[in-house]
Amino acid sequence: QNQIEAMVPGVFAGLGKLESLGLGDNNLSALPSGAFNGLDKLKTLDLWANRLATIDANAFDGLAKLERLDLWSNALAALPPGTFQGLANLRELNLQVNELPSLTPQAFQVLKSLRILNLRDNRIATLPAGILRNNPDLIQLDLGGNRLGTLPAGVFDHNPRLVSWQPYPVDSSTTTLT
Repeated sequence: QNQIEAMVPGVFAGLGKLESLGLGDNNLSALPSGAFNGLDKLKTLDLWANRLATIDANAFDGLAKLERLDLWSNALAALPPGTFQGLANLRELNLQVNELPSLTPQAFQVLKSLRILNLRDNRIATLPAGILRNNPDLIQLDLGGNRLGTLPAGVFDHNPRLVSWQPYPVDSSTTTLT
């Protein structure tokens, strides 16, 4: 636990062999574009329990080998286009305990290697049709603790490997699978 409040692009220059970076339990509120430049071999990035409300497009630029990204317990209310750009090898994404009220259909489209997606305990009311279309390797999805009311027909049509889906707890009197 430190009190790191800001990231300056280039701060990790010279750490090109680093494979794991733990920045959890700090006071980061934003990730600027190029925040992790120079970390070409990074496989695991922990940013849990910060105050992240903003992630600039291309913040994760240069992290082509990243496999696990933990953004648990932050203040993210949106995932703008380009948030996950360049993370083609990401296999696990944890967005649990944020403030996401909705997701765009393109939110995870560049994450073609994604296998585990945790969206538990946000404010998500519905999933847009096609949101998981480009994630055929997805095996685990946790949507528990959200405000889901409707899941569109075919939302999982492109996820033949999905073996664990946690939609609960949700209000079963108002949740409809169409």
